Amino acid sequence: MVASYPEALRWRVIYLSYGEGLRVSEISLILKVSETFVKKIIRIYNGTHSVNDNSHRGGRPRMLDAHDILLVKSIIDQYPEAYEDEISEWLRHVTGKHISVPSISRHLRQIGFSRRKLNVIARQRDERNRAEYRHRVSAFIRNQLLFVDESAKDSRTFQRRYARDLVGTGRISIKGNFTRGSRYSVLAAISVDGVIASHVIDGAYDREQYEFAFLQFILPHIGRFSRQEANSVIIMDNCIIHYSDVVTNAVRNKGGIIMFLPPYSPDFNPIEDCFNFCKKWLQRNQEVCYGYPKRCFEIALNQVTQAQSIGFFEDCGYL
Repeated sequence: MVASYPEALRWRVIYLSYGEGLRVSEISLILKVSETFVKKIIRIYNGTHSVNDNSHRGGRPRMLDAHDILLVKSIIDQYPEAYEDEISEWLRHVTGKHISVPSISRHLRQIGFSRRKLNVIARQRDERNRAEYRHRVSAFIRNQLLFVDESAKDSRTFQRRYARDLVGTGRISIKGNFTRGSRYSVLAAISVDGVIASHVIDGAYDREQYEFAFLQFILPHIGRFSRQEANSVIIMDNCIIHYSDVVTNAVRNKGGIIMFLPPYSPDFNPIEDCFNFCKKWLQRNQEVCYGYPKRCFEIALNQVTQAQSIGFFEDCGYL
């Protein structure tokens, strides 16, 4: 029976049929329902602009028909960041229909759209450079790759952003840090085997501190590229302090090579995912931050497992 399926699934049938132009057999395969069910939902919609067989009931017909759904899909494809009131105004301008924002929101959920965090990509990103980088790095064995970068924490890093309370009781407030307080920076290196090395300092890294930390804590782990040894390809972003002759010569003397990520490409850097994990771990384990304010970032880095490191590399397309 049609009623045994959730309404959102039935609206998904309509969206795939009219919005994506898929055949009945394709919709059946994607949603894992029978073709009979798909045909029945389409037939009901064509007759009532609804996905429920409410022929025995009264009530208003649906305000959005198949043509409107196509229009909504078109604007979301072009402007995925559009507000619901902008979609409503756009529909009013094109179709003359006045559809409320709650109705727009409800229909978007019914046809399968959800609100997600927008990933903003820098306009300066050069896709040709990114493609060339992917081609070059594909020639290496994955355990040769060693990513190096810095991150920082202050008193606000481990402060949680969300809380729970009863509905209608107003905003929740707790005492927290509005000033940075003591700031610490960490230089770390990560491979598919996990975090290889790290070093924390007070304040921010400058060229001299970066060179010292790299030579003392990361350089001993670098292998020979000619022998395809682990950690022999050092990859960093384009931060100005990374262009160090001292570090470059030291890596070459060890037999390794240095590569730089394309500009504006943090999605190619698995250590960014590693740092994000660490900051979330600190939010969950605030007592570590209070007890060891300088060492807590290194403690968080020590929680990263090999399986998680592999996941970071997979997310960035290296595995």
